[in-house]
Amino acid sequence: MSVLYFWKLAAGNLAEARRIVEELRAKAVELGWPVGELLHLTDEAVLNDGRLPKRHLLIAAGESVLTPSEVVFFTASAPGDEPQPFGLASYPLFIESEAEVTPSHLGAWSWVGVVRTQDVRAVQALMTVAAGLGVEATMSFAGTVMTATRNEKGEVRWEQRPAIDEDF
Repeated sequence: MSVLYFWKLAAGNLAEARRIVEELRAKAVELGWPVGELLHLTDEAVLNDGRLPKRHLLIAAGESVLTPSEVVFFTASAPGDEPQPFGLASYPLFIESEAEVTPSHLGAWSWVGVVRTQDVRAVQALMTVAAGLGVEATMSFAGTVMTATRNEKGEVRWEQRPAIDEDF
């Protein structure tokens, strides 16, 4: 089964993004997933480093393509999947065109990925850790969208709803 996921950190700097990705990596190790080293890429290296497939970075936004300026990530293999990158990337907060400037709605740091596994609970465990660290974590699979957030008390709350065409 394919699980599409999206992480969004509304505010934060490189140190915060790195701390979060380190904790997510530790959770992947705890889950027993084969895990690679933590990497930090900037500027030209983001698109030219062979350890990170470009398809995980480029986001189409109308006529523009958004490219991150920094990426903090690790690779890991969920049960039954090949190694996939997991992390946070710093994208522009605004999209500039000749006619206007519009918000990108990505947050300070974000990530989109796909995990192919039958162990959705393990993916949900990783998403729960992300939400506990202050990241809005959304996953979609089998016609369902689930979003985890941290409330003001620091508790992780999950919301579930059916997927609709606008989700994709």
